[in-house]
Amino acid sequence: MAVLDGIESVLHFMLKVALLPVQAVLTLLELSISFLGGMVLLVTKIFGFMLVVCAVFELISKTGTSDWILEMFLTGVGVAVIPEALVTWGIGGIELLKEFLYEI
Repeated sequence: MAVLDGIESVLHFMLKVALLPVQAVLTLLELSISFLGGMVLLVTKIFGFMLVVCAVFELISKTGTSDWILEMFLTGVGVAVIPEALVTWGIGGIELLKEFLYEI
């Protein structure tokens, strides 16, 4: 029984050493998504805000059709929200994978 415990501990150590580069790559991927996502989010939030403000101005001035105003408003909201969700879910997924690999 002691021999099996020794073999198990050696295999566990070898697996941890083998997964170390995977953890490093996942950490770099998480940092790059965070950095690039922050820049993309800044641009998309500004663009989405501009679309929503233009839709509100069109609604107030009554120069555009209601379909066009609604489309511009929903596009502005989507442009601002969808990248935020993708970045958040991407970072969260990588963190969950790293936690799973850490438990091994």
